[in-house]
Amino acid sequence: MNAVFISYRREDGGYAGRLYSDLSARFGERQIFMDVDDIVPGRPFPREVMDALLSCRVVLAVVGERWRSQANLERLNDPNDWVLQELKTALTREVAVIPLLVGGTKVPREEELPPDLAPLSRREAFEVRDSAWQDDVRRLIDTLQRHFGVRRERSPWARRIARLLAVGAVAALAYLGARSGLFPRPGPGPGPRVIAATLTTVPLSLLNSMQENPDLYWFKFSGVNPGESKAFLKVRFEVAGPVMIVGRDGEEEQTFDLPPGSSWTTEEVPVNLTVLNYDKRGSVTVEWQIETADGRPLDAHATNITLLPANTVKWDLKTRRFEGDAPIEVSFPTDYLLASLAAWTVTENDSVRTRARELYEQSGAQVQSLRDWYARLYTAFFNDSEERILIRSPEPDFPPSGERDIHTAVQVLRDPVHTAEPLEVVLFLSALTRAAPIPARVRLAMVVAPSTESLDEKVFFLAWLESGEWHALEVSGSGTRRTFEDNERLATQRIRALQQSLPALFDSLDASGIFYQPGETSIAVDFDKALESYRIRPLPYDG
Repeated sequence: MNAVFISYRREDGGYAGRLYSDLSARFGERQIFMDVDDIVPGRPFPREVMDALLSCRVVLAVVGERWRSQANLERLNDPNDWVLQELKTALTREVAVIPLLVGGTKVPREEELPPDLAPLSRREAFEVRDSAWQDDVRRLIDTLQRHFGVRRERSPWARRIARLLAVGAVAALAYLGARSGLFPRPGPGPGPRVIAATLTTVPLSLLNSMQENPDLYWFKFSGVNPGESKAFLKVRFEVAGPVMIVGRDGEEEQTFDLPPGSSWTTEEVPVNLTVLNYDKRGSVTVEWQIETADGRPLDAHATNITLLPANTVKWDLKTRRFEGDAPIEVSFPTDYLLASLAAWTVTENDSVRTRARELYEQSGAQVQSLRDWYARLYTAFFNDSEERILIRSPEPDFPPSGERDIHTAVQVLRDPVHTAEPLEVVLFLSALTRAAPIPARVRLAMVVAPSTESLDEKVFFLAWLESGEWHALEVSGSGTRRTFEDNERLATQRIRALQQSLPALFDSLDASGIFYQPGETSIAVDFDKALESYRIRPLPYDG
């Protein structure tokens, strides 16, 4: 089984070949699939590619400087194009797809890609620079090891010894099983094989988004049935806790045909849930079994999905993939978790909308621009007033690890003590801005950057685009102790300096709404663009 699949254009073959050599030197040639070296002459190209895609853990999509050319984008609209077929298959399977940027290029924008490849623009990219190739490849190797479990293959001698031991163990078990009747004899020929995937945890904040986003699901499967007999896949859901399956008595079962001699790409199995209490945890148990046409079970698995209560976000969300006896867990893309924060900026709650309208109307003719609007909010929530928000110290790392609670705009507004973390303040002010009767379309972003005093300390900014230029407020504790004029001036200077020193950040906001790169100290989320690009829907609760 190849752990890493390299997809590339022939024009980028030099980069792909160099990458293959470096990764093979670290993990071994059997762990890396690259079609030039791995397809045996005379054997069907599609079957080799399909087998590699079905078995790999990570697909590296090499994106070179010609990748975004008009000619290449036209090729991607050809249904017979191999790169299109490779990436389309990879994106519809539950496997990590990493756009690997070489030659100083950028990820194509969603509108530049055919619909089948649109999710590629939202995947977390990794850049390998010509001037720092070895350093960047070392970072890539570290990412493959730590996040995707890619390991160096064993030496031929180690494999031979393992095979001998395995053969001996299997022979002994087969002999004892046949004598005792504990193990049934295998049927003739190969049987159907299913690769299934689930999320390990579902935050209720993403429940509405699951209906439209292919990256969020209860159960997905793909596989092959190379045999000559028909088989079936039975999938059963059972819920516990404060949730119920709509129209069902706590459980639901669905059956899928596995025709002989067929293979199929990912098919999602949905389940329609209703949450009865958002403040408690729930769970969904998924059981699936392959059966022959006469009902004989061939393979069975079960797993449990935890439903988190309202406000709780799991920053190390994972998917669990089953393709053998031991499941493989893969970390969910961090960029999607960052994009999901946009759900907190959309609210239909009457108290938030009423307060936003009151603040807007009380300002009268004073609100002629977004800067005027934020000056009004600053007076209401950061100067000495009854509604003054006391900002708590943020987490030392952002994004944090594990589970964290995020208060909604309603909760911040109703909190009698009025305390919030910088992240919650950004989301609160953004929700008020969306709820206010501001006539112009507003583009808001959160920027998290290292403090100028300490690289270990993070500073949160609320930024807005006005008249083609970015403006900002610092919403960390020290920033809100300044006057509005000083805060806005210093924060805007910092954001515009960041535009000069890190232009990729603002290019990413324009393209997908998210800037996040492992090893980079700055992070940014454009809430409007994130809602659109990642298909984020509002929270299913307001209070």
